[in-house]
Amino acid sequence: MFSKNKISVGFAGLAKNVGKTTALISVLDNLRSLGKRIALTSIGYDGEEIDNITGLPKPKYFLKVGDLVATAQRCLVSGLRVVQETDVFTPLGRVLIARLERDTRVILAGPNKLRDLEKALTMFFSEGAEVALVDGSINRVYPLKLVDRFILSTGIARTGNLNRLKLEVEALNFFASLPVAEPSGNALEFIPSNIAPYKGQDLIFKEGVNFLLSEDLIGTYLKLKRHLLNGGKLGVINPLKISAITVSTFYPKPAKEGFEPAFMDIDLERELSFSKIPVIDVKRGRDGRRLAKIVLGSGG
Repeated sequence: MFSKNKISVGFAGLAKNVGKTTALISVLDNLRSLGKRIALTSIGYDGEEIDNITGLPKPKYFLKVGDLVATAQRCLVSGLRVVQETDVFTPLGRVLIARLERDTRVILAGPNKLRDLEKALTMFFSEGAEVALVDGSINRVYPLKLVDRFILSTGIARTGNLNRLKLEVEALNFFASLPVAEPSGNALEFIPSNIAPYKGQDLIFKEGVNFLLSEDLIGTYLKLKRHLLNGGKLGVINPLKISAITVSTFYPKPAKEGFEPAFMDIDLERELSFSKIPVIDVKRGRDGRRLAKIVLGSGG
């Protein structure tokens, strides 16, 4: 979107507890080891100590001197120096661009609209950032259409078992591989609940990211695949561009009091090796170096 030397990267998870924040932190750490100047923001609020459903600790963002953040005024902590003010407001105050003057944990409450996110990214890059990371939300995924790279997270905590996870990754590959279509006044915003009346017709969708909003991702995939088998065609004007899929074997296991962390003993990268989109288990890979290379456009 900006230039090859200024990269914006969005992260979104298809559910809670699928490792989105773990993936982002892993990328952040590896980019820093490569000497990249980093900026970070969030579409929404990220700062809870404890998951409000499972009661388990949540990963935290610790940034270092020189890093940039875009966050709301009431989320500023000691050690952050405001360098620019935006005209974007959240329930926690105006979104500000700040630079870290000491290593510290940050709380994020950033812009959640496409144009507002674009303003924040522009300010990041004007302040010298080379890579801007955006912690996204699947229910507010639309603004992420403007980033250069899109990392999507899923895992056992979402699907419950390996077979459904395989189907979901198959579905994501399908959505991301639909042919690009010319702009059309008849293009659909969302997938019709009943696709039968469109048998044999061409279906053109406006936004590929909207496939991710389906309540039944696998069901939507099977429905569209059936449409192709019935002689119809599919296309999307603004395709879904996924640079990598991160997966996690973690799941919150019910315990006597709440939940406890658990992991399925399985090599997800091997099981999902059929995917044309790179699949990475950041926890198994530990350092996430391969994912950082994908972010920089230098690996896959």
